[in-house]
Amino acid sequence: MKPYFADTDKQALIIAAAHAWVDAKTPFVEHQAIRGAGADCVYLSHALQTKEAGFPHEFTPPHYTMEQTLHSEISPLVEYLEARPELFESHLEECVEDAQRLLNKKTLMVGDLLVFQLGKGPHHSGVMLKWPYFVHTLRGLSCHISQINDTTFSKRFRGFYRAVVAE
Repeated sequence: MKPYFADTDKQALIIAAAHAWVDAKTPFVEHQAIRGAGADCVYLSHALQTKEAGFPHEFTPPHYTMEQTLHSEISPLVEYLEARPELFESHLEECVEDAQRLLNKKTLMVGDLLVFQLGKGPHHSGVMLKWPYFVHTLRGLSCHISQINDTTFSKRFRGFYRAVVAE
């Protein structure tokens, strides 16, 4: 298997698309991914990787609620990704402390699906752009670009999933 986003043209597509979603001031809306109208972190990540940058993956979203972060350590997103090793190479750690070794520009690449501890479990996602930037959306905020090495996010980083295709 090889990383789908190793190709610089695909990296350029996902970076340009991320900026387009941010520039459109796409608000947070649960279970949506419509540029300029609304997206949540899961649907935004999927839209960027597939619709915008061509990763061949039909998305059947797992059932989740925004309130799950308050009471559950089990993440439907992680379960979904872990069940698809032919599409996503897992680099998820058991705890935030162990994930810190992955938090560098040599390990992370453009297009990686980042996973963050939010509440009791790894419930938040974003897409890596050029180090140290990533795009995501949170309740109360529109789509925006943040820095992964900002302690707000680095102390919640649990790992990443890399989109892969057959060689």
